[in-house]
Amino acid sequence: VLKRAYLNDDSFNVRMNALTLLAEINNKDFKDILTESIYDPFEMVRRMTSKWMGKIGKSEYIPHLLSQYR
Repeated sequence: VLKRAYLNDDSFNVRMNALTLLAEINNKDFKDILTESIYDPFEMVRRMTSKWMGKIGKSEYIPHLLSQYR
């Protein structure tokens, strides 16, 4: 439900809350959705996503993080 809310809702508040709740659950959906949320139009979502990616430390996140470096 939370993954679907993030992927389908236009509201940045809904997307941010869905991600925050997924972070609390910390399941496969959360780890998978981070590769989408790093490209979110809302800056706070991208910032929190990069923080979570760093904490998880999966090497597959590196290209996504580098693409956001400016």
